[in-house]
Amino acid sequence: MQSASLQPDQCRSLLDIDADHALVIIDRFNRASADLARESCLVHELGDNQNLVAFYRVWVHRSLNHPFRSQRGWEKYSPDGKLLDREIRYSRQPTSETLQ
Repeated sequence: MQSASLQPDQCRSLLDIDADHALVIIDRFNRASADLARESCLVHELGDNQNLVAFYRVWVHRSLNHPFRSQRGWEKYSPDGKLLDREIRYSRQPTSETLQ
């Protein structure tokens, strides 16, 4: 699994973060089984004077077997831990199978 998909600069547009705010990965988790690779990160959004604006849980799950499905998602929390927003995207690799 490529951890580059969960780097702060690459998450900025996905999370719609203000350009003046910093993103800092606080913790990273990786797990793998025979058929699924999972990576998740806890990310802090820091505003002026390094104050915590929000924190995020961002994840990527990838199937290691056909049809190679993936799930990407994020959750945004307020500094006091209240869930503010969530987005989950599902996909799979294209196949050459077509209906005729």
